[in-house]
Amino acid sequence: MRVLLATMAGCLLATAAFGAQARALSQNDRHTCGWGAQIAAEAQQAKLSGVTLYATRKKLQVRRFAKPWMRMTAFGITEQTYNSRS
Repeated sequence: MRVLLATMAGCLLATAAFGAQARALSQNDRHTCGWGAQIAAEAQQAKLSGVTLYATRKKLQVRRFAKPWMRMTAFGITEQTYNSRS
């Protein structure tokens, strides 16, 4: 749960840092943050269920992603989730 909240907070903070003025999140920003939160939630669920990081990474390797940057980002989010104390 902490990882999910931290991911969402990080996305919002990063989005806010791009502009000095407050502005609404774009549809793309909301989609990206939601995608990252989903990856974090899946990784946390796997971790708490006793699934190894190796097995979770194997599942990500065969998964199809819409954009090239998503694969490595998903691996990073998963790695951080497994390294956290949740």
